[in-house]
Amino acid sequence: MDESIEIIPAIIPKYFKDLETKLEIVKGVSDTVHVDICDGLFTQESTWPLGKPDMNYEEILNEERGMPFWEDFDFEFHLMVKNPFALIPDIIKLGASKIIIHAETIDLDEDRLLLDQLRTEGLVQVGIAFKLQTGVERVQELLPYADFIMFVAIEHLGFQGQKFDERVLAKIKWLKTELPSMPIAIDGGVTPESIGDAYDAGATRFVVGSYILNSVSPVDAIREVKDSI
Repeated sequence: MDESIEIIPAIIPKYFKDLETKLEIVKGVSDTVHVDICDGLFTQESTWPLGKPDMNYEEILNEERGMPFWEDFDFEFHLMVKNPFALIPDIIKLGASKIIIHAETIDLDEDRLLLDQLRTEGLVQVGIAFKLQTGVERVQELLPYADFIMFVAIEHLGFQGQKFDERVLAKIKWLKTELPSMPIAIDGGVTPESIGDAYDAGATRFVVGSYILNSVSPVDAIREVKDSI
């Protein structure tokens, strides 16, 4: 088995209690958890902590408490938001080890220095995500600012349980040829049926949501996904 393969549980918390519940489900299953944050602008719906005001969120930012199960996880945050750079300082305070920013929200004329600063300070790893419809020219432009690239393999952001869209495979193959050393993640529709093709194309990080969360045994679900490669 390829030791570079990572299967990362993904959660979309609607509110703080939902965050706690979903983190508890995947506790002990993986050292890393992928938390989707949606603002209702870049996506159709908003999620924690960008929905209703939340005292728990304020307490974490003020260091009065930590993230639930903070000792058990490395947190990576997928920012499906229109203005990620305004949110990033708070996300770092949540204890992020990785922050994933969408290419479609980046304006290099305005954000180049911020991207450089994030990487040079070394506080977090920076992933850049690309929607299914975004072309490879944009990937090429943003490669110098990424520690890893994440391709989204579903049509509608912010909703789990969608079918894997095979159009993403051509982009994975292109990037693997263009820059073999760049880690490639895939997010959306990852199941035992779809993971093999994504791995063969060049992906090694697999973000898995509903297949794990809706299973009777998350541990067995991750094993099934990994063993399908």
